[in-house]
Amino acid sequence: MVINIAIVEDSREEMQKLTAFLNKYRQENPDIEFVISKFTDGDEICENFQCRYDVILMDIEMQRVDGMKAAEYLRKFDEHVEIIFITNCTQYAIVGYKVRAFNYILKPISYTVFAAEVKRFIGSVIKKREEYILITLRNNTVRLALNEIIYVECIKHKIIFHTKNSDYEIFGTMRDYESRLEKNNFFRCNSGYLINLMMVNGVKDDMVSVGGYELKISRPRKKQFMEKLAGFYCGG
Repeated sequence: MVINIAIVEDSREEMQKLTAFLNKYRQENPDIEFVISKFTDGDEICENFQCRYDVILMDIEMQRVDGMKAAEYLRKFDEHVEIIFITNCTQYAIVGYKVRAFNYILKPISYTVFAAEVKRFIGSVIKKREEYILITLRNNTVRLALNEIIYVECIKHKIIFHTKNSDYEIFGTMRDYESRLEKNNFFRCNSGYLINLMMVNGVKDDMVSVGGYELKISRPRKKQFMEKLAGFYCGG
């Protein structure tokens, strides 16, 4: 399992310590792989931020942009990333709710405490990955909540994610997403549409109404589609 981690720390010594702790944890848990990005101040991670991190380890007291201000900015773009503050001051825990901080780690950091925290946030990341999907656009990475996706459309080599708020178009094939989404109550009603069963409003003849769209159900897939839909609503 690959975990994307950002470390935001203006102390070189603390940066090296956190990196060493992550490498030690990875050696003790060979099924885990960390991809680590390093930033020396809050302004660095805020600049051209992309929603690709699972966890951000953030120092609070930094020279240019402190961790709390940086976290407030990042939350405008990513509601799901886990933010863990690293600080000398317990007083910041009181205001952490503003940015929905996962936790605080007090300096000086011991490996035992750090390893326990890593185990906790990995568990949270696993759970969250069941609830969203990452897609890479031309200049950005977007984290889509599965319950916001109405249906996925395939047109030649393009995939369009139709969501409640917007549409996202990327290059790819339906196979790239079908197995993942079908585990989360999506079903391919024909070769071009993978629909969210949660969004289905009704079925009439060979058409399914889903989130305000009317989509065609192919004849070979209709029986299986209706069985899948009935199973979903019956909890099967």
